[in-house]
This record gives sequence, structure tokens and C-alpha cells, in this order.
Amino acid sequence: MSTISRTIIYPTPREHPGKVLLANYMKPLRLSVRHLACCLNVSRGRLDAVVRGRSGIDPHLSLRLGRHFRHPPLYWFELQNAYDIELAYRVYGPSVDLVRPRAYW
Repeated sequence: MSTISRTIIYPTPREHPGKVLLANYMKPLRLSVRHLACCLNVSRGRLDAVVRGRSGIDPHLSLRLGRHFRHPPLYWFELQNAYDIELAYRVYGPSVDLVRPRAYW
């Protein structure tokens, strides 16, 4: 019998979706937080918190960003979910690895 050794490498969290928004959309299009917040009909403080990585993109903001930038509505939400899962796995991964998977019957 051979033994399979598995080494799990915990990835560093990918970039916060707010940073993606700033670097890939706002800066190239020369959009200020104030202007984009006005276009999205959200508060400037809310959008500023997202861009600075202090707050996440919720489904409501995801719909608005998707509509404004002509993306599928799930685009921004999935970016946020992927970021959250990676961050959680980095923090809780070692304890999650101790959970025994259920055997199939």
C-alpha cells in the first residue's frame, strides 16, 4: 500500500474587490468615488469603504455595479465571495482540515 502525502498550501487572499474596482475601473475611467457613488445612487461613504477594503460588496451594490459597468449581476458578488472564502480558509483552514469528511454509503 502506498501512502499519499498531501500538503495544503494556504493561499494569500486575492485582492479585495474594492481594490479591483479602483484599479481596473475607476482609475482608467477617471471616476472619483463621489462621481461613481452618484451614478450608482449609493452614499459616498459606502463606496469609499469598499474601495479602501474596509467593507465588502453586498448583493445590492453588486447589482448596481453590474448594471453600471454592463457586467453580469453576479460578477462583483462572486469576486467578493471568492475573496471571503480565501480569507476564511487562511484563518480557519487548519481547524477545517481536522474535520473528517463523511463517508459515502
